[in-house]
Amino acid sequence: MNSIRLLLLLSVSVAQAHSKDKTQGTRVGDFVNKQSCDGNFDVQLTTVSGDTLKASCPGSYSRCPFAKTSNDWNDPDKCLGSPGDWTSESGRSLDYVESHTFGIKNNAKPLSLYVNDLKGETNCARAFYQNQYIDFALGNGNLDLSGWWNGEPLQMSIVPFSGTCDGSSVDDFNAERLLAVWISPYLGQQENPKDGSVYCDLSDNPEDCLNFPYWSVEKASWDASTYELVLHGTLSKVLSSNPSAVNIFLPQGYELGMPINNLEVRFEIFSGYHDKCQAYIDGDTSAECLINKWYVSADVTESQIIVSGIGRINGWDAMTTQREYNYWMNCGDPDKYCSAGNGGQSPGLTFNDPSLDWEGFAQWYISGQLLNLSSNKPGFEYGNNNFALDVSGVEVVWGAKYGYSPFRLNVIDDQTYDYPAKIYDAKYLSFNDQGDGFDLSATGSYTDFTFSQTNDDNMKPSSKNCVRKHSTMIQGHAGCAINLSAYGWGDIDGTLIDGVYIHRLAHAASDIWNGCGNGYQSWGDGYGGLICSRSCAHSWTTGLRDTTISGLYVPEIGDANSVSRLFAIGVNEDGMFCDSNDARAQSYNIQNLVIKDSEVYPNPGCDSIIFDDTGVVNWGNPSITFFDESASDPKQCDFQGALSISSDPQYFVCGFDDQAEAEKYCMTTDGVGGETNVEYAIVSGDNPNINFPTCGYSLMATAVE
Repeated sequence: MNSIRLLLLLSVSVAQAHSKDKTQGTRVGDFVNKQSCDGNFDVQLTTVSGDTLKASCPGSYSRCPFAKTSNDWNDPDKCLGSPGDWTSESGRSLDYVESHTFGIKNNAKPLSLYVNDLKGETNCARAFYQNQYIDFALGNGNLDLSGWWNGEPLQMSIVPFSGTCDGSSVDDFNAERLLAVWISPYLGQQENPKDGSVYCDLSDNPEDCLNFPYWSVEKASWDASTYELVLHGTLSKVLSSNPSAVNIFLPQGYELGMPINNLEVRFEIFSGYHDKCQAYIDGDTSAECLINKWYVSADVTESQIIVSGIGRINGWDAMTTQREYNYWMNCGDPDKYCSAGNGGQSPGLTFNDPSLDWEGFAQWYISGQLLNLSSNKPGFEYGNNNFALDVSGVEVVWGAKYGYSPFRLNVIDDQTYDYPAKIYDAKYLSFNDQGDGFDLSATGSYTDFTFSQTNDDNMKPSSKNCVRKHSTMIQGHAGCAINLSAYGWGDIDGTLIDGVYIHRLAHAASDIWNGCGNGYQSWGDGYGGLICSRSCAHSWTTGLRDTTISGLYVPEIGDANSVSRLFAIGVNEDGMFCDSNDARAQSYNIQNLVIKDSEVYPNPGCDSIIFDDTGVVNWGNPSITFFDESASDPKQCDFQGALSISSDPQYFVCGFDDQAEAEKYCMTTDGVGGETNVEYAIVSGDNPNINFPTCGYSLMATAVE
């Protein structure tokens, strides 16, 4: 773990705000610091010109950051999540991730990378870049980068091992550790662009952009007779002046210990108590402020928001505060902060009751949403080739448990869903569960060169015409690497997912969430997988259509990586991720999904599954295709770009429900002959019309005769 100094409390309480001795000297600048340095590895980058560079400061992240002895590694109180959250089917656990960031200046060209294991545990390493790898020696050798560098961000995952460093003999992969090395050609907006935007270099003038969260009492936007107690996010003040843009630069080597967001946490004030709530936030701590509802909203701006630079946003304080004060979001986990009532005449709760601690909860909520932005800047609607939100370079770490991501762009408010957001060369690292990867909900949103580690849904596209390119992932036990439609909250139509490189994967067949279970179970949900949908078929959605996934890659690293289901696609309205009170669609389309040009080397522990538990799916013809139709000639048994599984031989999707047909028509790289590897749970008995490689079959391969 980093030797991170414990940061000041992000948002002081109302009582503290009126006690000068507790807040004296506190300013936004106190939350911008030089990064702390600690690590297992010495990493140096050599350029073609002969310069040798060292990363400003490595980031060190442990699965058990509170452990003091080896006995603590199975103690949930000392670790993030359960002991098995990062454990593969073989029992190998990823316990430590270390990141090194290099910024390339003046068009310098990387030549080689030197890495030394300071713990002396291994002598070699395997470096993964996208769908390629190179073995090299630690300490007395170099990783040749000349074939990988092309001027774009270079994001590598390096796994140490003992053995012969050309890879011909591997004694054992050190599956417990991973080194992430990132080489960035764009260092961010280092100077004031002088274009009318508000510009902040966070190492110099952070107060010009960021404010501490603060309270106000306001009339509700939805009812002029209702008042609300509002905690405003950290961009509230700068956005109130309606600048054309806010341009925030976080330089290399610096760490921000507070969030960048324009969120609001709102509490409906019980009728007749708004004056007392105002008195409370004005300093009268004895004033009884009653509330009867809470919710989160976006303080939507018409300003463009730009965040750049290869510094770090650190959520350690929010993550540890959540654990210390039990600020859990999930109902029943416990449900103390699940609800403050249903508004209206529901009984009021005392906001400033210490046993309830709603104030502390709200402050924690804002502090842990590390990069949560919402904008509907006029002229930046989809189709105008602009991005209302533009984030590049930053590393976001130590996410808390929300049940969703702490890195969200145009997600909170549907009035932003026509304003695309962009992420480029950004990184997110967290061992916690219940914290997804990068989350974007606007039509036409775009990501390129991202690196994300999470023990939940890693990529969750939920909008039309979005593009996700070059996504490197480290995936834990929970969640899907690609969750199409975010449980059916959004439509997928015209989406392209190109290049998904899952360098570490800990899905297990024995797991209750992503394992071989079938359907809704009281102890879990077996409809997870590498690619999943788990759609609830909400009434406002129409389905999954015209979407392509290509370049999916999962390497085999000894027994470090494991796959349960390769894909699990369909509607699961009765599943635990769906609220029975939500209205449902009468018809839900799944058509023309394509999964191609992909290689998954660990042999899946479960069959893939196609499902529909209520009979609402309108299966396209085809619904899903597992090869590149444009480059193939099925009549000649020529299937180019087929989704390939395992090795020696590689085999393909075989969707027959009869083993005799599988043996006669399905294919491997050795020729004809295979086994069924898809199961079906379709309540209506409909044929889902999936299109998979066959040789000699008279019609397009279908699952159900």
